[in-house]
Amino acid sequence: MLQPLQPGATIGVIAPAFKSFTKPDLDRLTAILNEAGYKVIYGKSVNAEYGYLAGDDNLRANDVMKMFKNPEIAAILCIKGGYGAMRILDKLDYEIIKQNPKMVIGYSDITALQNAIYAKTSNVSIHGLVGISLLSKTIDDNSKEYFFNLLKGQELPSKPDNIDCEGVLIGGNLSLVSSLIGTPYMSDFKGKILMLEDVGEEPYAVDRMLTQLRLAGVFDQINGLILGHYTDCNPSESKKDCQTVEEVLDDFVKDIKVPVIRHYPFGHSYPFLSLPIGAYVYLDVRKNMVWWDQKTIFK
Repeated sequence: MLQPLQPGATIGVIAPAFKSFTKPDLDRLTAILNEAGYKVIYGKSVNAEYGYLAGDDNLRANDVMKMFKNPEIAAILCIKGGYGAMRILDKLDYEIIKQNPKMVIGYSDITALQNAIYAKTSNVSIHGLVGISLLSKTIDDNSKEYFFNLLKGQELPSKPDNIDCEGVLIGGNLSLVSSLIGTPYMSDFKGKILMLEDVGEEPYAVDRMLTQLRLAGVFDQINGLILGHYTDCNPSESKKDCQTVEEVLDDFVKDIKVPVIRHYPFGHSYPFLSLPIGAYVYLDVRKNMVWWDQKTIFK
């Protein structure tokens, strides 16, 4: 189980994927986390470069492991997604990670790391804001407040009376989930609640990835499905008269035989409600609500 973040706790900040951070960015992020009551330790990856990555694979993997091994670090915040977390999955020591459970916080490309950690250790991660989200000028106060309340382990509203389905929550970014299928870094889907979102993918590409999951039998195994933001998933000029992403999703969900929540606020837009990957959750489709018992996540 995880430890909630108490005032004065230290957050380790790493970049397991893309590079591109400036000293002013890091200074602003430090100020935001300090204001929220936390100390900050940065990994080497936040200042490293290797092509489009924040350092080579070994450096980024070592950063992850150093944060898990360091007893000062209470939680691990990923500063950015993009691409690259998949490249280090086979370079991590999952036994050490299992013995030192800590919140790994992030979304987008970071869901590769989070789902691998759940598959290998059953530890819970937080599908929540990355560092650059906290720096965004467009982030709303509710998203930020919900994020910090979750990290602190504050209680959610009461469990809804109507429960349509329940199960362990997995998934996140559709591109990463589809890429992890067939590897040892994605858990089985049986009885799970699957959440999916994406950004910048054309409607046909969203269709292709959902079809891949369907042909792999994923939707015959899960107990429920949550669809989040599909941000900037617009057709190119050559396909502008084809389906929109909403039409693709409409066509897709009509054949899904499990409860489905549409337009749940998570992904690459705001509002953004953070969610616990690897936790047992309950879905109320009528209220568009995802609920879990904080006592099953935090000590």
